[in-house]
Amino acid sequence: MMIKTVLASSMGLALTAGAALACDTAATADASVVEVVEFRLAEGANQKDFMASVAALEASFLCNAPGYVSRTLTQSEDGVWLDMVYWTSLDEALAAADAIMTDDSAMSFMQAIDPESIDMAHWPIVSQAN
Repeated sequence: MMIKTVLASSMGLALTAGAALACDTAATADASVVEVVEFRLAEGANQKDFMASVAALEASFLCNAPGYVSRTLTQSEDGVWLDMVYWTSLDEALAAADAIMTDDSAMSFMQAIDPESIDMAHWPIVSQAN
């Protein structure tokens, strides 16, 4: 049943337009945990401005965060975003989650998100195929 739910949910997701940022990071195979964050944009947030803040966050924060591997950001047709960030360890993911709250380069990104809509979890990777 869970697989059906996941597949049905993922069918509604559309990859956000834009080129992926190339960071000098570990290969995806080096990831041991994925941070999964579901959210909606705050009322009045502009998607174009939000995507600019995503690019700034990736360049200024994520590419420099210890343990960062890669990221996939998706959006459903009904406005739900799913942000999947791959890390080499849970400790590094948790440290980055704390650090992002006070990082100046992340402020416009964080302000564009409805804080009441955030659902965040860290999942250990048990299998991965390319």
